[in-house]
Amino acid sequence: MKFDDVRKHRGRLTRVAVDLGATELAVFWYVPDASNDPLYLLDHVRPDDSDEAVRRAAINSFRDLITPCVEQKRDGAFEVVPTSPAHPEPQYCLVKLARTSAGEVVGVAAFIVRRADQAGALASLATL
Repeated sequence: MKFDDVRKHRGRLTRVAVDLGATELAVFWYVPDASNDPLYLLDHVRPDDSDEAVRRAAINSFRDLITPCVEQKRDGAFEVVPTSPAHPEPQYCLVKLARTSAGEVVGVAAFIVRRADQAGALASLATL
């Protein structure tokens, strides 16, 4: 994939994140032959003033959620923050794999969204 292709997809994924009402987005390139970490961070969008340590922790959390999906070659929707009085809807991480025409995983995007329940999260995932 060329750099221009990555930039084009970045803009598209940011628009998808806005359409989903996502509060955060992480995009990784998947390189299965990488010597240590096969997930190469392409972009992390978090519209707040978090410091570097908070952003690094968020990226590591995304990696933890994404890895099983990549290993199983399946998209996923995971509850990451349960409901609270301040936030009656739980947060979910929607994980969408990017594939070649041959079905090989080459990348992954993960979105943090609030949905009423797992069914709502899965319905949102199905639109990606």
